[in-house]
Amino acid sequence: MSRPLRCLSTTLRNCTPTGSALAPPRGVRRYVQAALKTRPDHETRTPAQRIPKRVVVEEARAVYADENEFDTSGLFTGDARRDSSTGRAEGGHQEHEREDWNARTRKPELHFAEHLDGLFPTLQFPRELARRILTHGSHPAAINGHNAGLSFIGRRVLESYLLLLLTSSPALLPKHDVEAIVSRTLNTYVLGEHVGPVWGLGRVLRWTPTVAAHKLRPDEDQKELLKSVGLYKVQGDTVAAVMGGIYQQFGASVSHRVFHTRLLPHVLLPGKLAGLPDAFHADAEAACERMGGPNGQIRFETTSDPLAATETHQFSDPLSSSPSRPLLSTMAPSISRYYTAALIAFSLLASTRAQQVGTQTPETHPKLSSQRCTKSGGCTTLNTSVVLDANWRWLHTTSGYTNCYTGNTFDTTLCPDPATCAKNCAVDGADYSGTYGITSTGTALTLKFVTGKNVGSRVYLMASDTAYQMFKLKNQEFTFDVDMSNLPCGLNGALYFVEMDADGGLAKYPTNKAGAKYGTGYCDAQCPHDIKFINGEANTIGWNPSPNDPNAGVGQYGTCCSEMDIWEANSQAAAYTPHVCSTKGQTRCSGTQCGDGSNRYGGICDKDGCDFNSYRMGEPGFLGPGGTVDTRSKITVVTQFITADGTANGALSEIRRIYVQNGKVIQNSNVKIPGISSVNSITENFCKEQKTKFGDTNDFAAKGGLKPMGDAFNNGMVLALSIWDDHAANMLWLDSSYPIDKDPSIPGVKRGPCATTSGKPEDVEKNSPNASVTFSNIKFGDIGSTYGGSTGTTTSGSTQPTGGTVPQWGQCGGIGYSGPTACVSPYKCNVVNPCA
Repeated sequence: MSRPLRCLSTTLRNCTPTGSALAPPRGVRRYVQAALKTRPDHETRTPAQRIPKRVVVEEARAVYADENEFDTSGLFTGDARRDSSTGRAEGGHQEHEREDWNARTRKPELHFAEHLDGLFPTLQFPRELARRILTHGSHPAAINGHNAGLSFIGRRVLESYLLLLLTSSPALLPKHDVEAIVSRTLNTYVLGEHVGPVWGLGRVLRWTPTVAAHKLRPDEDQKELLKSVGLYKVQGDTVAAVMGGIYQQFGASVSHRVFHTRLLPHVLLPGKLAGLPDAFHADAEAACERMGGPNGQIRFETTSDPLAATETHQFSDPLSSSPSRPLLSTMAPSISRYYTAALIAFSLLASTRAQQVGTQTPETHPKLSSQRCTKSGGCTTLNTSVVLDANWRWLHTTSGYTNCYTGNTFDTTLCPDPATCAKNCAVDGADYSGTYGITSTGTALTLKFVTGKNVGSRVYLMASDTAYQMFKLKNQEFTFDVDMSNLPCGLNGALYFVEMDADGGLAKYPTNKAGAKYGTGYCDAQCPHDIKFINGEANTIGWNPSPNDPNAGVGQYGTCCSEMDIWEANSQAAAYTPHVCSTKGQTRCSGTQCGDGSNRYGGICDKDGCDFNSYRMGEPGFLGPGGTVDTRSKITVVTQFITADGTANGALSEIRRIYVQNGKVIQNSNVKIPGISSVNSITENFCKEQKTKFGDTNDFAAKGGLKPMGDAFNNGMVLALSIWDDHAANMLWLDSSYPIDKDPSIPGVKRGPCATTSGKPEDVEKNSPNASVTFSNIKFGDIGSTYGGSTGTTTSGSTQPTGGTVPQWGQCGGIGYSGPTACVSPYKCNVVNPCA
C-alpha cells in the first residue's frame, strides 16, 4: 500500500540497488492444558426437578407428552385447555414449565438413561447415548446432538433382522414382494403408533410438533390429531434410533433379541393392512419364545449367550425350526436384490466398528478467512477455517459411547497398549461454540477461556477440510489483529507456528485415521508429554495422571518440533520467541531426547527460546493498559522474517516486530538493559548478549540459532491459536517475576507487573471464566504489503529496526538514526528523502 511521504526533520536513507531512486515500499512455553477430555458426568436429578406430566404445546415449543395422557391405543387423553385468543395454557404452572424446559435442553439428564434401562433390563445406557436417542432433530436441544444418525442405523438393523426371519420362513413364496412386506411392517408410522406408546417414549422424548396446539380443531379425531402434530412419525424415528443405539453400544446379539422379543410382537396386527402379514405371525411368535419371550433376559455373558456363536454365520436365522434353505438362489430377482442390499448395509455397519473417527457429532470447521498479499497485486482472500486440536476431543469406543479416557486416565480395558487403544478408540466431531467456547464471524475468531467444564482450547488454520494451511515466511511478514483486553494475569492468548505435518500425520502413520480434519499431529519445542495420541498410537505407556490438573496427564513419549511464538500475551505483558530443534519436522521423543527435568538442555529442542519481552528488556511502559501499545483496545501485530540476502532463499538473520494502533505505526521498543545493545529485534547477537547478561544457558545457539527456524519455514509451518492457563508455572514466566526465588531487581527476572501469587489455575478458572481473546484479519506476504498507517514515535527513542544488517528498502541512515548502516549484499545505502 502506497503512502504519501512527508518531509521530516531528518534525512532518510534506504538500502536500494545502486543508482535507484525508487521510494521504499511499505518464553518459555510450559503448556499444560486443562481441557474437556470426556463427555461430562451430570448430577442425579432429584424428584423436585422432574418435568411436569403435562407440558402444553405452545407454537413451536418442544413437547414432553406423558404416557398417562394416552389410552391403551396410544391416543391423547390430556385435558389441558388453552385460551383461544392467546394460545396460552390456562392455569398457573406456565413459568414453572418454561424454566424446567430450559433446564432440560442444556444437558443429558439422568432420566433419559433411567427410562431406557427400565425398558430393557440388564442394559445400562450411557447418559449421552440415551439423551441422543431420545432427542428428535426438531427439538431446540438437537443442536447438541439428535437421533437422526442412530435412526438411520437402526432402520438398517431392523430391515436386516426382518429379512432374516422372512427368508428362513416356509411361508415365504416366490410371489411375495419382500420390499413391500418390509415397508408395511417397519413403516415409521406403524412403529410410532404401535411400538412407541408401549415403550413409553412419550414420557421422555424431546420433539417439536409440526402444528401449534391452538391451530388444531377441537373436534378432530384423536388419532388424526396425533398424526397431524407428527407424534407418530417422531416416535417411529425414535424406535429406530433405540435399535441403532442398542446395536452400536451392546452389539448384534442384543439388538437381535430386542427386535424379536420387544419390538416385532407389537407389529403383529391380525387382519390389518399394516404390520407383519398374518402368514408370518407364527414364525415371529416362535422366534420370540425361543429368545426367551417378551419378558426374557436381553443380555447374557458372552460365554452363555446362545446367539453369540451365530453372529459370524451367513445371516441364516439360528432360531428357525425350519430346515436350512438357500437364501438367494430360489428367490425372485427383486427379493434377491433387496436382500443382498440389506446384507451389504448390515455388513457395512459392522465394519464401522473398527474406525478411528467417531460419528456421533458432525465435524464442521468454523470459517476464518486469511489474506495473501503482494506489493504489486495487493491482497487476495483465502477460504481458510480452523480445526480443534484432537487432544481436546471426546475419545470413545469406535462402536459406541463408552469413554476411552475419563478425567485424566485411560480405560485400561480399551487401552491396554498403544496399538490396541488406537484400534478401539475414536475422536469425534466438536461442538465448537457450545462445548469449547470457540466462535467465528468469518474474519474474527474468539476463544473463550471456560465453557461449562471445558478449560482453554487450541485450534489450527486449515487450507482445506483435510489439510492445514502451511506457511513459508522467509523474506515475508505475518500480520494479525488481536484484542486481549479481556485477558488478565495468568492467562495466555497465544498465536504461533509449529512444524507439524500438513495432513496431521495421516499419510505417515497408517493407524492415524483422523488426520488434520480432526486436529491431529501436534508438536512444539516443549516436547509435550500430555498429548494422548502421538504418531497414530496412544501415549498410554507410563501414563501418569497430573497431580494438579484433573484433565491431564503425561505419558512416556513427547512430541517435538521447532516453534515460532509470534504472540504469547495477556493484557499485562507480551513476548515473541523462536524455539528451535535439532531434528526436522514432528518427532516423537522418549528419555533424554525430550529434555525433561534436570536434563532440560540435553534434549533435541531449545525449550527456553530467545524471547523479546519489552517489559523484561527494560521498557515496562511500552505495552500494557495505557501503554505506548495500549492493550485496552485492538492491536495490529506485524512480524517480519528478514533474510541475509533479502530473498526467500537466504538465511534467516533477523525477526522484527512492528505494531499498528489507531492508524499509527509503532516500532518495537528498544532494549534498555546495560550490557545488551539497544536494538529492537531478534538476531543471534541479541540472543547471545541477552543470555549472557541474564545468566541463562544459550541453548538457542547450541541448537543452531536462527538457521533451524529458517529451515522450518522452508518446510512449512502450521499456525496455532490458543487460550490457556499454566499448571506448571502459573504463567509467571510471561507476566511476573520469574523464577520467584530470585531478586526481582536482577535484570531479566521481572517480565511483567503481575504478582508472583497470581496465575494459579484454580484462581483464574474461578475468577475469570469469561476471559477471552479475539484474533482477526490474518494476512501474510511481501514485507510492507500487509499493513498501513502513519509513522509514529515510540517512547523507546527509535522508529526503525535497530539490530543486524539492513535488507533491501530498509532504513540504513539519516539524521538521528542510530541503527545499523550496513546493507545486505549487493545493496548500498542511498538517500531517498533529502528533506532537512
